[in-house]
Amino acid sequence: MHAVLQTPELRHKIFAYSNHSHLAILARTCKTFHESALSLLWRRCENVDHVLNLLPAAIEYGLHRSCENGNTTIPSYLTPEDVIRVQHYTPFIQSLHLDFGYESTRGAPEALAKVVIACGDQNLFPNLRELVYLGPSTFAACLPNITRPPLHQISMAIESMSEYDEVNDDPELSLEGGMELSILFALKARRAHPITSLDLFLPSHCGWPIITLLSGWDHLESLSLATYVDANLLSTMFSLPRLRSLKLGEDPSRTTRLESTNTLDNCLSTAPPTLQSLTLNSWQLSDVADLVSGSRNLRLVKLYVTRVGESRALGRFIQNLRKNPSEQTLRILNITRGADPPMSRAALPSRVDDDCVALGSFQLLFDFRNLVSLILHVPGTTISLRNADLDKMAQSWPQIQRIDIQGAKKAEPDCTVVGLIPFARHCKQLETLSISVRAWDADIPEGADVDCAQFALGKLVLYNSPICSPSEIALFLSRFFPCLHEALLSAFGNPPRGQAEQWRKVDELLPLLCQARLEGVPGGRTLQNLCGRA
Repeated sequence: MHAVLQTPELRHKIFAYSNHSHLAILARTCKTFHESALSLLWRRCENVDHVLNLLPAAIEYGLHRSCENGNTTIPSYLTPEDVIRVQHYTPFIQSLHLDFGYESTRGAPEALAKVVIACGDQNLFPNLRELVYLGPSTFAACLPNITRPPLHQISMAIESMSEYDEVNDDPELSLEGGMELSILFALKARRAHPITSLDLFLPSHCGWPIITLLSGWDHLESLSLATYVDANLLSTMFSLPRLRSLKLGEDPSRTTRLESTNTLDNCLSTAPPTLQSLTLNSWQLSDVADLVSGSRNLRLVKLYVTRVGESRALGRFIQNLRKNPSEQTLRILNITRGADPPMSRAALPSRVDDDCVALGSFQLLFDFRNLVSLILHVPGTTISLRNADLDKMAQSWPQIQRIDIQGAKKAEPDCTVVGLIPFARHCKQLETLSISVRAWDADIPEGADVDCAQFALGKLVLYNSPICSPSEIALFLSRFFPCLHEALLSAFGNPPRGQAEQWRKVDELLPLLCQARLEGVPGGRTLQNLCGRA
C-alpha cells in the first residue's frame, strides 16, 4: 500500500474526489478500504429508501405479504440477519433526512420503526450529527432512539404530517406535533452533547409554546424558525447568549409585520453581539430598517433579506444599516424582492418617484468597505448608476467577489460598458458581475488609464443592456477580462429578441478572443480577423 493511503486523513481526501460508482466498487472488492469507501458513500443519507432497501421488500413496503392464492396473509418479521445487515451501514451515516412523504415510501415509517425497535438499547445511528425530520407524527415515538449524542443539529417540519390521512383522522394526533414538542423539550434539557442548531417549520395555527421552548436554550448557536414572529418571540430569540446565526421565515403568502411597542424597542436594544448571520424571509423592508436601527449591538457579517414585501423603504434601510456597527463587519448583503401578491397590485402606486428618491441613498453602501458579495434585486425600483458610480463602487470594494444589481425592468441604464474598466483595475477578486449597461460602443475616453486586466471574472450577466456591435464589445471585454468565459443576457424583463441575439454573438466570440489574448494569435492574424472568421 502506498504510504499516502496509510494515513486516514489523506486517504479520506483522496477518496472524496471519487464518484459513487468507483467508491461502491472499492467497497465491494477491497477489504482494506471497505470502511473508508462506505464512510463517504453513506455519510449523507438524504433518502431513507437507501436504508430501507437493505430490508426484504415485504418488510420495506408493508406489514404483511400475501400468499399466491390471495387468501392468507403472512406476517413479515425482521430476522436477526436483517438487523445486522442494516447495522453494518448505518454507523457511517452522519446526516439523515427522514421524509416519508414520497409515494415510494408510504410504508417506510412502520418499516424503519421496526428496525429501531429491534435494535433495543443499541443506537441505530451512533455517529449521527444532523437530522432532518419531516414527519409523520406516527414515527415520532421512535425519535428518542435516534436523537442521541453526538447529534447536535436537528430540523423539524410539523406541517408535513397533514399529508397523511391516517394522522388527520386521529384526534389524538391532530395536536400539531405534540409528541415532537415533548421530544424537543427533552433535547433542550440535555446538557452533555447539547443541541446547538435548531430548524423548525411550524404552521401559524400550531399553538406550540414556542417562547417557552426557546427560553433558556442557552446552547443554541444557530436557529431557523419558519412561523409568525412577533415582538415577544423576537425578544426571546435575542436573549439566547450564544446565538450566531438566526433565520426567520414565513409562509410566502404572508408577510411578517412588526408593530412598534415597548417590548420591541427593548428587545432590539439587547440584540446579542454574538449574532453574525441574519436571514429575514417575507419581511417588510421598513421593518427590517427599524430592526437594524434599534439593534445597536449587532455586528453582522451576513445579512439576507429575501422576498421583501416592498422595496420603497430601501433608502431608509441603507441609511439605518449605515448607522449600525455592522458597517465595519458586513461582508455579504443580499436583498431580493418577491412577486407581488395578486390582491395587492391595486394598492401599489402608479408612479415610481419614491423608489427613485430612495435609491439616492445607494451610494451610502460604498461605506461598507468589507463587502465581498452584494445582491440587490428590487424590480420595482429604478437604479440609475452612472460610470462615476461604478468607479466609486470599484474603489470602495477592492475585495468584492460578486456584484448583482437588478432594478426596474424597463429602465434604460445610464452607465456604459466602458464603465466596467474600474472593476478590472481595482477589483482583482471579482468573479461574477450582473448589471445593466449601455453597450452601443466601446470608445475609451482619451487619457483614460487602460493598462489593467482582471483575471478572476468568469461570468458577466446583463440586465436590459442594449448593444450595437457584438464584435466590438467582445474585443473590449476580452481585453480587460481575458478569463471571461460567459456573457449572458438575462431573461428578466423579457428583453427584445434582437438584443438577446446580439449578446449571444458576444458570448460565442469571447472564448476564442480570450484564448488569443492569453496565448497569442496564431498565423499572424489579428483579433479582428478572428472576429470576422467567427
